[in-house]
Amino acid sequence: MAGEASSSPSSSASEIVTLNVGGQRFDTTRHTLLSINDTFFSVLLSGRLPSSKDQTGALFIDRDPALFAIILNYLRTNQLFAVTEANVEALKHEAQFYGISPLVRQLELYGSLVESPTCSGDILFQVGFI
Repeated sequence: MAGEASSSPSSSASEIVTLNVGGQRFDTTRHTLLSINDTFFSVLLSGRLPSSKDQTGALFIDRDPALFAIILNYLRTNQLFAVTEANVEALKHEAQFYGISPLVRQLELYGSLVESPTCSGDILFQVGFI
């Protein structure tokens, strides 16, 4: 389905990029990875960051693939899904690694809501995602 990942800055925005994150393959577009400015991905795809490729030519990123899937969906939709009390801190750490500031802020807000419930612990509304 996907071809070799390219690091050429002149590549089209719809170009398919194949990533190998922690041994799991992800196919996405350059446009998705660059949907937020000044991130790990903008540096990686510009060629300014040394990168490794696996045996298929996919760019290799030695990070947690389960958390990356949540981050990639955020880049695709600008919405946050699958965040739980159990993974919020790890996800925030990954968002910081990738330099995705809007996601870091949302996860900090989510964490503060979980840690400091208001109204003596009574929940007045349910937050599905931030």
